Amino acid sequence: MDLVLLRSLLAVSDAGTITDAADRVGVSQSALSRRLQQLERDLGAELLVRGRHGVELTELGRQTVDQGRGIVARYDRLRQDISESLELERGAIRVGGGATVTSYLLPPRIADTS
Repeated sequence: MDLVLLRSLLAVSDAGTITDAADRVGVSQSALSRRLQQLERDLGAELLVRGRHGVELTELGRQTVDQGRGIVARYDRLRQDISESLELERGAIRVGGGATVTSYLLPPRIADTS
């Protein structure tokens, strides 16, 4: 599933209208409508009922939004974890050396990183 399409549906769910959601995500109304149609095609289900005063989620649309929020949150968390690991803000570092270095010299240096 394309996360851009899923994020588009979440934006519409939050905004209540395709026009307002398009403004929030920075695309035209027609581009956002195409994204939503693509998502509906990909999933093989109608997710929105479009009307004069906005859109309403179908039951399958509500299920997609509920599960989609979790998918997007997990993906965002994965990206954050990877970024922190690459920037050495988080993760494991393995250090090898002789007994003297690892037992006597290294521990005080590690403790003194504050």
